[in-house]
Amino acid sequence: MKHPIITNLFGILFALALLEISVFRLSLWIEEALRLLIASIFAYCNHSVLKKSYFSIHSWFLLIIAILLLLFMKPLEISEKIYLIANGATGQNLLNLLRANGSKNYEATVKIYAADSSGKADTSKVVATKMIQVNLTKEQNTVASQEVYRLYNKMSGEHLYTTSAYEYNTLTMTNSSWSGEKVAWKAPKTGNNVYRVYNPNSGEHLYTESSFEVNSLVKQNGWKSEGVAFHSDSNSGTPVYRLYNPNSKLGAHFLTMSSYERDSLVKAGWKSEGIAFYTIK
Repeated sequence: MKHPIITNLFGILFALALLEISVFRLSLWIEEALRLLIASIFAYCNHSVLKKSYFSIHSWFLLIIAILLLLFMKPLEISEKIYLIANGATGQNLLNLLRANGSKNYEATVKIYAADSSGKADTSKVVATKMIQVNLTKEQNTVASQEVYRLYNKMSGEHLYTTSAYEYNTLTMTNSSWSGEKVAWKAPKTGNNVYRVYNPNSGEHLYTESSFEVNSLVKQNGWKSEGVAFHSDSNSGTPVYRLYNPNSKLGAHFLTMSSYERDSLVKAGWKSEGIAFYTIK
């Protein structure tokens, strides 16, 4: 004899598997599953009517409903990751969290509620509902930026960096020692100051975020401060490394965004001075 409670439980499991309901979606169906379980217990008490069936009537009914749902309903596609990152957020906070998760499409239910006597929405009285598609695009970097040009002096071996197109063009057109190497990177228009100091004895320029280093070079070593050259994006930018060549009197410092180039120069005898500042990614 087949027990209806067992066959109904088998039907429930089969239907859930058919609908591909994840652990996170199970809560959407738990109430209905409990109702069917109660019905199964009731059927067990009256199993004499159903004892000739391999599946009970309730099992077949559940299976038919599952197939209809599979064919005619499109479940809300919310991934496990979204459930985890939402963490109870609502409104604009929820939208920001979803947008940070990447550019994706979501299906959402919009509900219109009737107003109560105070004019506020009465969530127990739904006037209308509508399914809509929501396309959220990952928020892009909106930091205002400016181009940083690089020049190379073949006489001194120095690289010069400037945000001034005028300085860049003037040096390349009026001084044959300088050759333009176009845009090196983009720097934010605001952020931490990156100072430029000049050594009149060697003709070298140095770039640093440290005002202490600027003051020390100016007061103790005869360097000239040339003010703020550009800014650093220290929150999420790409690091620019500074290296020093102890064997060179001219062009002793070098900047690079390449960790490979940094490591290669260190192997060749240069000294790494760490991260000088950050550019925009």
